[in-house]
Amino acid sequence: MIADITSGAINVSFAGGDDIVWPSVLEEVPGGVTVKLGVADGYKFPLAFIPAGMVVIQNTTTTEWSLLDLDATNPDAIVYAALPSGWAYAGLVRASKLIEEPFVSVVYCGTANDKAMVQPIAAAVKTAITTALPKLTFKAN
Repeated sequence: MIADITSGAINVSFAGGDDIVWPSVLEEVPGGVTVKLGVADGYKFPLAFIPAGMVVIQNTTTTEWSLLDLDATNPDAIVYAALPSGWAYAGLVRASKLIEEPFVSVVYCGTANDKAMVQPIAAAVKTAITTALPKLTFKAN
C-alpha cells in the first residue's frame, strides 16, 4: 500500500505502507502526542515526513516527546544518532505524518516489521529499544 498525502505544495509518497509496519499493536499512547523533530541544537530533520516506525524518545525530567535524531552526514545511509543523555526510549511512531503536523501515536507494546520501515533501525538500537520496552518486538514478515 502506498499512501499519498498532500499538504499545500508538498506531495509525499510513503513507500512500504503503515499497515505493513505494524502487524500487531497491543498498547500505545493515543494520537495527539506532539513530538519535537529532534533534540540536538541546530538539528534539522532530514526527511519530508515522519515515517511509521520512527523511534520516539521522552525526556526523563520534563516528559517532553521527541523523535530520536538521525545522522544524515551520509545521505545514502541515514542512521539513528545515539540516545541523548536525559532521554529514554518511549516507543515507535504508529502512522506516518507530515512534519508540519507532528502529532503521533506512540506504540510501546506490539510487533513491528522493521523490514517494512522507511527508516531502518540498526541492530544495536533495536536491542536498546527492546531492553527499555520489553513488550515491543521486531519481526519481519
